[in-house]
Amino acid sequence: MSFVSRVSFIRLITCAVMFVVLFAVMPAWRTQATGPAFLVKNINPVASPFPSHPIKLNGTLLLIADDGVSGDELWRSDGTTAGTYLVKDIKAGFLGSLATQLTPLQGIAYFGADDGVHGSELWRSDGTAPGTYLVKDINPGANGSGPSALAVVDNELFFAADDGTHGIELWKSDGTAAGTVQVPITFPGTSSPESLTNVNGTLFFSAFTANIDFFPWRSDGTKAGTRQLSVVAHGGSDLTSVNGNLFFVAQTQTTGWELWRSDGTAAGTYLVKDSTPGPNGLPSQLTNINSTLFFQDSNGVHGNEPWRSDGTAAGTYMIQDVVPGAGSSTPTEFTLAGRFVFFAAGDVQTGPALWALPAPAESQSGSKLRQQ
Repeated sequence: MSFVSRVSFIRLITCAVMFVVLFAVMPAWRTQATGPAFLVKNINPVASPFPSHPIKLNGTLLLIADDGVSGDELWRSDGTTAGTYLVKDIKAGFLGSLATQLTPLQGIAYFGADDGVHGSELWRSDGTAPGTYLVKDINPGANGSGPSALAVVDNELFFAADDGTHGIELWKSDGTAAGTVQVPITFPGTSSPESLTNVNGTLFFSAFTANIDFFPWRSDGTKAGTRQLSVVAHGGSDLTSVNGNLFFVAQTQTTGWELWRSDGTAAGTYLVKDSTPGPNGLPSQLTNINSTLFFQDSNGVHGNEPWRSDGTAAGTYMIQDVVPGAGSSTPTEFTLAGRFVFFAAGDVQTGPALWALPAPAESQSGSKLRQQ
């Protein structure tokens, strides 16, 4: 199978997983449907850029779309042709404002956009033109602060931004200019926070620490409540909330990249299991399915296969050797639909196919994050 064919097939399988979710996870859509699917509006009749970042806001769909004239801008839709239209042309011209990362919070959508004057900055919208405006010019001038990794925690918006003085740091906002401020981190240098993740009302993220490497951190939005969780777990990627705990991928000099967990304290941040002895492990695709972690990993004998974990070493294991032996099925897109967990998996010769596993029963218990 050629590279191009493989990429196309992966996209096909991804669409298949999305189709399964649409019709199995959302029974209300099935029962309320009165006919076949229909085109709402051909936003760009000339080209075919996909609309992106769709969110539900106040009973209306907000999304980013390019009509071929205004570029990437904020749109809204009520499901009708007439009710699907550009909310505001933030930056005139065919390139548009390059709006991105629509994030809903208390009836307001927050996103990054460039109006051509202030550079890429934090914006907000209630779905109307008058209600769409710049929150704060964090980095005055045309360069912009480049807000990224937007995440909502306890009715506050957290994100990474560069004010032009301190480098890329952690910020928070209540939707006002005065309430949009930097969250202090207790070491010099740029922290470049990424993978901002809400776990039971606490913000977890990965930050470049003391000019050494990325390490896991937590924050409640204050200087005192913003602290590093581990000095040995380098990296901190694929941050995922499961049953009140944080799971993530990190490495040490002895174990390589492995699965870690944290309850929000330094003592409660530890390696779950050294599944691949030596420095060669690399778990990925961490996904919360009914309070059980599904992911891709290898044990050094079998290739990259579907795994699951309950947060203990004994409860962390390979589910099935889809491609027997040292070969890898490289499972991706773990998706819960009805009674099954669907995923794409395959080998180099056959390419990915749609697979399914029985879904775990949903856990009724949850761990509470410890305060430190």
